[in-house]
Amino acid sequence: MQEVWIGPNPVPLFTVSEGWGPLRRFPDVPEPTEPFPNLNDRAAIKKVIVTSSRAHTSR
Repeated sequence: MQEVWIGPNPVPLFTVSEGWGPLRRFPDVPEPTEPFPNLNDRAAIKKVIVTSSRAHTSR
């Protein structure tokens, strides 16, 4: 993960494809045990569409 400077402080420039590894190093916290969330898959997107469609049509 790169850092860019905005004023006197560094700000992380995060790329989602890098996963937890670089993200946890910036604030110096342990890496989570659960997998990095990936909502860019067919099943997850279909679930969101179905759920939002049902909520919208039940009005």
